[in-house]
Amino acid sequence: MERLLVIPLDFPPPLKVKLVCSSIDPLYQAVINVFYGFIVSRMKAEGILGRKEFANGSDEDIWLAALLTQVVETELAQCSLLMVVDAWYFQSTVIGLLNTWTHLRQVVVVREAEDLLTAVWEGSQCRGYVFLLHNPMPLLSFGNLDPKAWDYYGKHIVVGLSAAELETFTYTTKGRKTQHIVGLVKSEEEGEWRVYINQLYARQNVAFASKWRRSHFTRTPHLFPNKISNLQEAIVNVGTFEWPPVVLYKRSSDSSPYLYGRDVEVLRALAAAANFTVNFVEVPPGEVWGTRLPNGTWNGLVGMLGSGAADLGIANIYITSLSDRDDYQHFSAPFDHAVNCAFLRVSPPLPRWQALLWPFTQHTWLALVVGLLLSGPVLYCLVRHSAERSV
Repeated sequence: MERLLVIPLDFPPPLKVKLVCSSIDPLYQAVINVFYGFIVSRMKAEGILGRKEFANGSDEDIWLAALLTQVVETELAQCSLLMVVDAWYFQSTVIGLLNTWTHLRQVVVVREAEDLLTAVWEGSQCRGYVFLLHNPMPLLSFGNLDPKAWDYYGKHIVVGLSAAELETFTYTTKGRKTQHIVGLVKSEEEGEWRVYINQLYARQNVAFASKWRRSHFTRTPHLFPNKISNLQEAIVNVGTFEWPPVVLYKRSSDSSPYLYGRDVEVLRALAAAANFTVNFVEVPPGEVWGTRLPNGTWNGLVGMLGSGAADLGIANIYITSLSDRDDYQHFSAPFDHAVNCAFLRVSPPLPRWQALLWPFTQHTWLALVVGLLLSGPVLYCLVRHSAERSV
């Protein structure tokens, strides 16, 4: 497996340099150390390390490295890792203490949100992401950029955001639908970090999990639970429109319509199993599933899913990638199969007098006519020849 190191060498503009190493851990470690020293020397030449806030070495760095190492060893031991750091953390002793992780596959140094587009957000196995950000703005801005540039099923650990900033990120396009986000927030106490985890579709998007004090957790946290199996009565917005017989409306003058039908009943069974509350959101009239607009966005149900106005969608939906709509929506496993048929007009029955003619082809009728025409002369010749022989 290849390892990637992506580092902006110039400030500004960042120059992305990719270094591909073999899987030999000593070689990889040596290359990381060489590049780390080279980048630090470049930062000294630029005067960056002369700033007051860039102070190498502290007990806080050591305690943070111990916290991250324990989380990685206990929760992400089987995962390939990607680390995102900014300049402030890159020159600290934290990065030097963490670059011994043998399953670290990529390091990305960022100054702005667009730098995160260089990260590899896909993988066939377990993926872990560690963000060390003194400035939270690149990550907060990146949360609403290209929705395809993100791993929604990966395990994300974020350091450097406050609790309020962490919750803000969980409301972004990416953060809202990411299953696992763990925030490590520095408290005012020396050596203490507060640990938060995100909650999918909950009224409170971030929940306190535990505290880390210098070398241990005050209580053992469960950082990456299965949140899909139990959404804890969260409200899930479901976009739909009337489409008999799968979605039907029973309307009344004094209340919102009552929905029923095949897709609605499947959704209610899913809500009961996963413990969430359904809030139906009607698609604007006439837009139904949606069409792609000239500016590249979508209206209708696809547009609601892409914008976050709806979390799920039902309405006789077929699995298709037509017009790249799968950039905005994913599909569940199919629960029904359908076959489309076309009706064609059948010719009317023939009149009775033509019924005798149509079963035979033109060649058959030609043979019959020729046979009738020749049968008379042939019979005449046979009879005459027989009479002459008898005389």
